[in-house]
Amino acid sequence: MKKSKFFVWGIVAVVIVVLAVVGLYVIPKVKVNIERPYTAVYMENGDVYFGRLSYFPRTTISNVYTIQRVADPKDPSKTSLQVVPLSVSVWGPDKLVLNRDKIILLGRVGEDSQVMRIIKQAESGQQQQQPTGQQQPAQQPTDTSAPAAQQPAGGN
Repeated sequence: MKKSKFFVWGIVAVVIVVLAVVGLYVIPKVKVNIERPYTAVYMENGDVYFGRLSYFPRTTISNVYTIQRVADPKDPSKTSLQVVPLSVSVWGPDKLVLNRDKIILLGRVGEDSQVMRIIKQAESGQQQQQPTGQQQPAQQPTDTSAPAAQQPAGGN
């Protein structure tokens, strides 16, 4: 009876070890495609990012878009804001690792917002084509006399 108990427990232990090894090998290879919503991230330094936020193992944002200020070609005294993919920047990152202590505000990007329309157009590879005389939805005219972003009180 003792030998059969040890034999059964031995088989159970071997099965558990085999399942653990197979699990450790197979699980990292399985890609679960969980669609995370786009989030707007406002940083302490005034930068605004739009992308898919992840908190584990570090706070990261992927599929990143940002706001860029550009001069209006018709009136150089005015500027416009454009939402552009960060991947077209000089260093072209595919994701950013964020310092959680420097995040001021997080908000989900609305499905019907101008930002989401721009992101969907960029993801589908469509070029924004507007009739002459109309502004692209990516641009919002701004007053150049106003600061780009207000620094929070006590900010670095």
